[in-house]
Amino acid sequence: MTKKRESKIEADFTKRAKLNGWKVVKFNTTSETGWPDRLCIRRGFHVYIEFKREGEVLEPHQHAKHVELERIGCNVGWFDNADDALQWLRGFV
Repeated sequence: MTKKRESKIEADFTKRAKLNGWKVVKFNTTSETGWPDRLCIRRGFHVYIEFKREGEVLEPHQHAKHVELERIGCNVGWFDNADDALQWLRGFV
């Protein structure tokens, strides 16, 4: 069976999160690498989510950015499927 592409996982997640009231934006920066793919905002909560292809893990520079963001109080998660990411979001509202 072929693994689901990261872009398909992100698209599925984004559609479903928006239906649940989340503002979801693609997070891009040219000044630093390793930032998570998506910023999700709802009811004053903001969370960052990195998506990977099914079965893949964070690159070292991505892991370092996640640690840095968590250290300053940000909520950061990474997932290889939309269902787990949506379940994680439910814990914030």
